[in-house]
Amino acid sequence: MNKTIDELVINYHVTEVCNYSCKFCYAKWDRPNEIHANGQDAELMLEKLANYFFDDNTNHVKAVFPYKSVRINFAGGEPLILKKRFAKLIIKTKSLGFNLSLITNGHYLTDSFINNYGAMFSMIGISFDSQSLIARKNIGRIDRKDESFGRHDLIKAVAQLRNVNPSIIIKVNTVVNSLNYQESFEQLITKIKPEKWKVFRCCQY
Repeated sequence: MNKTIDELVINYHVTEVCNYSCKFCYAKWDRPNEIHANGQDAELMLEKLANYFFDDNTNHVKAVFPYKSVRINFAGGEPLILKKRFAKLIIKTKSLGFNLSLITNGHYLTDSFINNYGAMFSMIGISFDSQSLIARKNIGRIDRKDESFGRHDLIKAVAQLRNVNPSIIIKVNTVVNSLNYQESFEQLITKIKPEKWKVFRCCQY
């Protein structure tokens, strides 16, 4: 008999659009007709996923990999750039019985978003590559207004997320590259104490 896993994770790359232009980003597919922009197609897709993965009688995946719950992991691009459209998807996904998680560059983790939706997520992963504004600019982690999600923004967002949702899991994703490989994250990681710190190595930049 196969061992039961706690949670099955479905990655939903909502959009390719992003406010940053990181030079090593791989989430590019030339902007096809993204499903979230087609009326209620995204909601219908989520309903179909729920009907399949929550039905023990017809679910062939669960027969092979038994699981206790299912989590939709929103990724991009930058999901939060969709604003109200993404908010509707959050509410819909939660109402269907899924657990929720999010991968974001943090730029749109505003007080309003965290206060309204932070409690709905079991995990939020924040991509953060450098405490130096110059390094972030050279990496591409800066928007058209020359604004960038920095160290103090990260600390503030994590504190607020934990305030509204004490059980939330915080993950930090860092891509090590030629611009930040000598930078120490020890004090920052010690201060925010993420449950996970995922470190990638960029081999071509």
